[in-house]
Amino acid sequence: MKGRDLLVAIGVVVPAVVLLVPLRAAWFTYDVYIWLTPFALMAGGVLFVWLSLLLLEEYRRVFMSDPMSLMSLEVFLTIVRCGAPGTLGALGLVGGALLFGGGVLLLVHLLFWSLPDLWQAIRLSLGV
Repeated sequence: MKGRDLLVAIGVVVPAVVLLVPLRAAWFTYDVYIWLTPFALMAGGVLFVWLSLLLLEEYRRVFMSDPMSLMSLEVFLTIVRCGAPGTLGALGLVGGALLFGGGVLLLVHLLFWSLPDLWQAIRLSLGV
């Protein structure tokens, strides 16, 4: 297993397990799912990027072995208006990056949104 595949497995499987295996009834409330949403977005972004990189890697391998066969595939996909495999890979990379970035921004927003409540809990715990 390549290092990249291991990172994707960690980045996708761990958040999926956290989302799909709720351990307590409290996980069904709105408060918990809003905190899990950024991790789901980031896992989706990692999955899109990984699949796009696999597509581009396969595209390059086929092109280096027999360029003429790949050109006929590109002509067929252009006629059907699906887009070339390279274009689909690039769009997947951009889409994955946007999903991951959206998850990071949402997580940062949630952290700053809950910062006053966290500060109040710390103050009450310390008796300040």
